[in-house]
Amino acid sequence: LGTEILWTAIRAALVISPTIAVPFTLYMQLQSRRLAISNEKLVVLNEQLAAERSAAEQLARLDCMTGLLSRTHFVKSVTEHLDSAESEGALLMLDADRFKSVNDTFGHDAGDRVVQTIAELMKNTSPKQSIAGRLGGEEFALFLTHTEVDSMEQVAEALRQAVENTSFKSADGDDFNVTVSVGAALTSEAETAEGLLKAADLRLYAAKHRGRNQVVTPNDPLDKLQKRLSAA
Repeated sequence: LGTEILWTAIRAALVISPTIAVPFTLYMQLQSRRLAISNEKLVVLNEQLAAERSAAEQLARLDCMTGLLSRTHFVKSVTEHLDSAESEGALLMLDADRFKSVNDTFGHDAGDRVVQTIAELMKNTSPKQSIAGRLGGEEFALFLTHTEVDSMEQVAEALRQAVENTSFKSADGDDFNVTVSVGAALTSEAETAEGLLKAADLRLYAAKHRGRNQVVTPNDPLDKLQKRLSAA
């Protein structure tokens, strides 16, 4: 009797198992498809997160008003270049002349437009490989890679003239113009980005002291310039 029961169970299993196997196979296929869709969604989500993170990092690098590098990231970019480059480079520091008077006379909106316009002129006038940044307020910096004194002077003078020849209009319709003073320094004069900024800043101060709206280059040695400014 036990053997007969066993064979009866085996026969029943042989009859029932195909009936069970087909839905189970379909179930596994469905689960595999769901898993594949979930993986595809996860890949897309990761790509979106990476793009958003990259955009956030890019925004953190840039000055929100001008789109130029912020001071921190300008110094970082110049430092990276100095660490890797062997050829000469130059740094220009620009400052809008009598900018407080622009804000006081024509309003802060007009002052903002001046800052934004100078930034655009820097982008349009500068060589492609240059690094441009806003240091703060109406002060800017431009690092020129692979340059000599002659090309540095040419870029600085072209930028100075571009600002001088640009007309602005206040909210009340009043026309006004702005000029910039420029100080320049060569990479041979400093070992660090901050050192370059200090050298360029000294010449910028000299440009202001000499009457503004001009460029002071390394043709004026730093030591002699420092003595003249201290004695003035």
